[in-house]
Amino acid sequence: MFGDLHTIRTFPDPYYDVMERGGLENDSDYQIDGLNQAMDNLDYYMYVSFFFCYDTEIKYDVTTNQMVVCNNVKDGIDANNLRFIIMLLYKLVPCVLIQLVVNPINIYYAYDDTNDLCRNEHELLLKLVACVMTLFMTVGSISTIQTELNKYMECIIWFPDYYRNVHKFNKRSRVFVKMMCFFLCLNLYSSILTTIGTLFIIYNSNGVLEIVLNTMALKFIDEIDNISLSKEEETRFTCFYDKIKDDIQTTRIERGYDELKGIREIKHAGLPCALITMMMCTMVTGWLTFVITISSTTYIGICY
Repeated sequence: MFGDLHTIRTFPDPYYDVMERGGLENDSDYQIDGLNQAMDNLDYYMYVSFFFCYDTEIKYDVTTNQMVVCNNVKDGIDANNLRFIIMLLYKLVPCVLIQLVVNPINIYYAYDDTNDLCRNEHELLLKLVACVMTLFMTVGSISTIQTELNKYMECIIWFPDYYRNVHKFNKRSRVFVKMMCFFLCLNLYSSILTTIGTLFIIYNSNGVLEIVLNTMALKFIDEIDNISLSKEEETRFTCFYDKIKDDIQTTRIERGYDELKGIREIKHAGLPCALITMMMCTMVTGWLTFVITISSTTYIGICY
């Protein structure tokens, strides 16, 4: 009968302005908790993507006796960013190759060693150990997929939004989104291969110790991006994030407040198409891994 109060009022009302702003601040507090959790699960790929795209050159300021960020940084990958990525190739390339190439080769040879697909020759206790380890690895892959999706989505939503609207880094943000999408797909690919590889490697293992060692080796490959992040790199990223966290949240609140009042149109405020693609791929990957989990555990229990 009376319509929406936000649509029928013509002139700014201080009461509603305060209510809207308070609601935005509460919502922003809730949302940034997700970004904080993502930072707690920081991996090497996230570190490389962020500093390659958003790190800017610093110089010594004689007036303050401090290192300060250079002003008027251009929107685009510069020599400083290229130097950064080149210095990290010695560790980045092996991480990518291990997940991209070593994992499938490992699975291929494990499958190639399988002569009989249903031997059913081991004792009940050994079958029980094999089933438990298979279940542990496959469920762990599902958990990894969910964690990867959450933290990569938070980074893709918050960081490009902040750097586009505050620093006008449109080109850098596009590169950041593409890199994050690639590394997320790589992690999903690795999780699926780890799930499949668990089945064949455990099936060809003889004894409890061999089962445990082989599954832990697969887990190491799946977690290589987390293991590769050094304490120094983690501290550097954490310190940088702590400096911009308040600015990120303030930018989101101000932007949302201005959009409600219709003051300005914010470009690039919508979710990128890559984010929707990531969500679809992760949903399919999650269901596929769940099916593999049930079937592989059942298979090991019967045929091992």
